[in-house]
Amino acid sequence: MEMLIKLFCYIIIMVSEEALEDNIRQYWKYAEMAFENSDYNTSIIMHYKCMVACADLEIYREMSTIPSNHTKRFRVLEKRFPDFYKALDSNFGYYRDSYELEIKEKTAKKVRRDAQKIIGKAGIKPEED
Repeated sequence: MEMLIKLFCYIIIMVSEEALEDNIRQYWKYAEMAFENSDYNTSIIMHYKCMVACADLEIYREMSTIPSNHTKRFRVLEKRFPDFYKALDSNFGYYRDSYELEIKEKTAKKVRRDAQKIIGKAGIKPEED
């Protein structure tokens, strides 16, 4: 029975990790489409969501849970995943601004570079569909 429970838990973890990885690739795909079309606001939103999903994936891999909101996520990242924390924290203002202001290409490039780094740290290959 114990083996069956472990197998069940393993399957749930794999499905959750797979879903997060799929989300990361999807966010990246649409972020890149928006960037290529000079839709920098959408690009930032999707690149940021991509970074958040990568952070959630790392948290899930280590802790078998996903924070329920940005505040909890930032607390966990700050303590246990400083590289992810730094990327999300430094780009959160741009993400928030993208809902109200017109974002310039230079800012979108910066967020995009940070998203590329975070995807690499999470071990995700964005070109996979």
